[in-house]
Amino acid sequence: MKKKYLYLLAILCCGVIYVSQCWSPSSYGLVLRQIGVEDTGIVFGEPRPIRSDEWGVVTPFTQATVNNDFERYNKTSFYGEDLRINYGLPIFDWGLLFKPSMWGYLILAPEYAYSLHWFVMLAAFIVGYALLFEKLGLGRAQALLLSVCLYFTGFTQFWWNEKGPIFAIFPWVVLVLLSRFSVAARLGLFYWLGTTWLLTNFYPPLIISLAFVGVLLVLALGRDWLTPLRLLPLMLASAAASITAVLYLKDYLLRSASTIYPGMRSMVGGSVPWQEWWTQFFPFATFDWRYESVITGQNICEVGVAGSAIILMVICFLNYQKLRDVVFERGTVRFSLIVLGVGYLLMTAWMLLPLPAWLGRLLLWNSVQPERMEYAAGFVLLMFVAILGKVVGVRVTTGRFAVYLVLVVSGWLLIKGDSFRFDAGTMLRLSNDLVVIPVLATVLFFNRRWRIDQYTILIIAAAISSTIVLFGFNPIQSSKNFFVRHDTNFIKELDSEVQGTLGSLVFSDMPGATLNGLGYASVSHVTPIPMLEFWRKKYSDMKEEDFLAIFNRYAHIRLIPEKAPRLLQADAIGVPMADFRRDWVEISVSTTGDAAPLWLQQSQKMSGEIFPDRSGVVQVISVFIGNGNNSSDGVLSLKVCGAAGCTDASRKLAESIDNAFLRFNLTSPIPVEKDQPVRYEFYWEHGQKPVAFWTYPKVSGQVTIQVNGVPGSLVPRFRLRYNSDESLSAK
Repeated sequence: MKKKYLYLLAILCCGVIYVSQCWSPSSYGLVLRQIGVEDTGIVFGEPRPIRSDEWGVVTPFTQATVNNDFERYNKTSFYGEDLRINYGLPIFDWGLLFKPSMWGYLILAPEYAYSLHWFVMLAAFIVGYALLFEKLGLGRAQALLLSVCLYFTGFTQFWWNEKGPIFAIFPWVVLVLLSRFSVAARLGLFYWLGTTWLLTNFYPPLIISLAFVGVLLVLALGRDWLTPLRLLPLMLASAAASITAVLYLKDYLLRSASTIYPGMRSMVGGSVPWQEWWTQFFPFATFDWRYESVITGQNICEVGVAGSAIILMVICFLNYQKLRDVVFERGTVRFSLIVLGVGYLLMTAWMLLPLPAWLGRLLLWNSVQPERMEYAAGFVLLMFVAILGKVVGVRVTTGRFAVYLVLVVSGWLLIKGDSFRFDAGTMLRLSNDLVVIPVLATVLFFNRRWRIDQYTILIIAAAISSTIVLFGFNPIQSSKNFFVRHDTNFIKELDSEVQGTLGSLVFSDMPGATLNGLGYASVSHVTPIPMLEFWRKKYSDMKEEDFLAIFNRYAHIRLIPEKAPRLLQADAIGVPMADFRRDWVEISVSTTGDAAPLWLQQSQKMSGEIFPDRSGVVQVISVFIGNGNNSSDGVLSLKVCGAAGCTDASRKLAESIDNAFLRFNLTSPIPVEKDQPVRYEFYWEHGQKPVAFWTYPKVSGQVTIQVNGVPGSLVPRFRLRYNSDESLSAK
């Protein structure tokens, strides 16, 4: 008992340190950088652009909930959307009863409550899986180390700061069924935790696959539930948890069920590349030290699986002489291995074989992309191997170590050999697979004095290896600047663009829901539920079939310099900026082509012609620039000439924003005629660090460019603001 109290004290101390510093695994530092905040709060590591589901959606929606006084409907949004969505948010309604990690918002400042939520998830994961491994018969130290191994797998780390609650709460749902509490207490806790699991992050592919794992564990370890007198109440408790979640998310579920994305998706089996399946045994094979995927066409999040080095270690060092006794001996161990083994084979079949959707429907797997089965399958395989290692034991010999070394190197060469072709620098970047070899050798060497049993030594080596390789993926980021108003040039620029009494914002250069998270009623946003009524009024002349194909989906709404809305990708819709701000007109360039920075030096002048597609009087011209991560200085001047004369403007680059439009308020407005040339000329002076113009492929010759008289093939991106403000109403 004393050890248990020490463990609890250690967790509490870690929590006090973590939360008092407002730490989190967020990558929101990317947004803070973009809006010009100098203190981004990064304590360790670096924000990951690939984790946009977190920094561009979940965290901004959390900010919006705070800005909205924790109410259900987002009154700070352009669309006024419902915040009862798939992502669990700290809304102060009856659903908060089932979001215990968010109770901190009731009493703490939001930055501390945000940090507390993520620490609770971290502690729940490590402790929960450790207790579950103990139920499999492992010792406490072994179980804790295996929990660390599971935490530092590619799938867990690459998806953690968004889907972490699904991973972390799951073991507790199973543990209460395997506990020694009374049946009534277990059923009550199971209902509450099951509902908590569903509402903290409602993502069916992971929930369905892990629910299958839960069934396997009950079959293997909790067979007292299989009697009719207990199975029926358990099924009723499961149904009650599901019904409670459905009632809470009713509006979201009803409106998203008939969407093209994600509602109407029906999956077939077999889409997991063999390299990813292979990674269950060679856990670092599909990415390098920079966390870049080595599989063509797959990003880093898609190639991470729940694979651990301990799996191949046990395969190589298992005491096969004793294995026969376990296989032929009737008992709980053999039954557990059979249940887990059969479950793993079924999941592997869904991942690798081209099974039809109707077959997957039997277990609801037609709603599970095979790639999303990788976490559940990897966890089952880890449990299977953990039991074998504990019951059968291992024998570490020089010969077996040599076999292990050959297998690790061979697996490395098989996946990555074509990538480096024995180039020393590339080999070093791709060498993360090989970390397990020196780590295992070092641990075995020191164990001559430690005298720890060999199986535990293997788990120690696996835990150290996975921590070394994957610890750096998620940053440690303070959330102190997440929920405060910032006084930066970028924010001042946004404030100047806010229009109308409703305070709507038409701004295209911030992703996801970040502008709403900053407090703006932005047209650019994320709508988890299709806003069909809004878009029907806006585009009433569209054919219904075409309209639904574009707008009937979970969508990132993006403003584009085009004349009609279009589908950009499965979860992104482009709508014309001119339909919301008719005073702003963007000159068309090919933003889908390769862009390149054109650095303007003090001895150079960049000039050319713009051919507007609208007549009027222009009072502002903006150009899309890069300023070297806010390092450019000096003054950038612009001269503009039309048929009626010339005007000019200048901007201090210290006031500019990196990778955004730089606005020039012309000294005097200039008349322009449709399709008639307007000549521009830029020059930079009084600075040490130059500015870059982002340049793009031309479209229909609407922009030309010369640098010191030499024509260029790529052109800048311009916006013109006309005097007549014909902006549309916000809502």
